[in-house]
Amino acid sequence: MLRYLADEPIYPIGYVKFKIPKNKSSKAQVKQADELKAKLIRQLLCGRSIEYADNPISLYSVQKGKCAVTGESFTSTAEIHCHHKIPKSQGGTDEYLNLILVTITIHKLIHTIEAETIKNYLKTCKPDMKKLNVLRKLVGNTILSVD
Repeated sequence: MLRYLADEPIYPIGYVKFKIPKNKSSKAQVKQADELKAKLIRQLLCGRSIEYADNPISLYSVQKGKCAVTGESFTSTAEIHCHHKIPKSQGGTDEYLNLILVTITIHKLIHTIEAETIKNYLKTCKPDMKKLNVLRKLVGNTILSVD
């Protein structure tokens, strides 16, 4: 029987239903993601703000442990780079909205200007060129042609 207290329903425990979620990640994937988060937390960021140190952890969760440009899952903290969309040298901050997690290769692609270097990096990864060009434009580099 459904009852009310201050115009709010009070549901009997028998009304509560529970279903096991389908398509849940394997325990190994969850464990690896948790280990990467723990390493991000313990990572020493000398000379950085507290805000900068906290934001990669949040970004890792929001981006579901994947690079924002390629969509590849991160496998180690060494390949995770926290990129400032608007560089600090151009007035950018360590705010959450100004940061994005990318792989080391993508981070180099965003900042490099040499055509040969760009060509070599593009051979090693398959970035979403629209996303890459947006980030390149924000740092003041030319956009790359989509071949």
